[in-house]
Amino acid sequence: MSSPRTVENYRDSIFKKLNVRTRVRLAVYDIENGYTNKDK
Repeated sequence: MSSPRTVENYRDSIFKKLNVRTRVRLAVYDIENGYTNKDK
């Protein structure tokens, strides 16, 4: 099991790579790029 700090660092790294700042923006990014089906 990962520590909370490890998870935060991993999340922050993903945010930087995708140029997003919030989890909401990440969800929008997913939908816009076809990773998540918004109809479900």
